[in-house]
Formats: sequence, C-alpha cells, structure tokens
Amino acid sequence: KPKLQRISKADRARRIRRVYDDAAYEIIRQISVHCAERARLLAYVWVSSSDALSNLTDRFALQDENHKKDIKKLQLALARANTAYETLSKFVCDSANEEGL
Repeated sequence: KPKLQRISKADRARRIRRVYDDAAYEIIRQISVHCAERARLLAYVWVSSSDALSNLTDRFALQDENHKKDIKKLQLALARANTAYETLSKFVCDSANEEGL
C-alpha cells in the first residue's frame, strides 16, 4: 500500500483556490468574447475576493502555527510540573515514613 502524503490545511486551501482561480479565469475569458466590460468587472470582483480569502487563509495558517508552538510550550511546562510534583510527593512520603507516620 502506498503511503499518502499528508498536506496541511493551508496547502489544501491554496490548491483548491488555484482550481477555482483557473475556472474563474476561463469563465471571464468566455464572457470577454461577448462583453469586455462585464469581463473586466467580473475579473476585478474575483481578484478582490480571492485576495481577501488568501489573506485570511495565510492569517489562519500563521495562527495555527503559533497555536502549535504554544501547545508544545504548555506540554513542556506540564511535564516539568509533573516531575516537580512527583519529586515533592516522594520527598513528603519519605519524610513521613522516616517520622513513622
């Protein structure tokens, strides 16, 4: 069985956007045969909305990356806290055993 390569959500979104861009430009090209003004207006609207979507996608990808870094930091802090807890717990148990409690 061949292994499938996992792609990020951001890369998947970019690929999908490329397909839509290609389709939109073909529609715009066909419209331009009949009415150049409508084609220019449609191209302007498409590019504007595509740029806005691209900016949002990039922003979400950056936030996702930052969240992953934050999660790693929190996991490390939790591991350290668990280690400190185990050390302190062992110390308390050992102290209690020494005192006969």
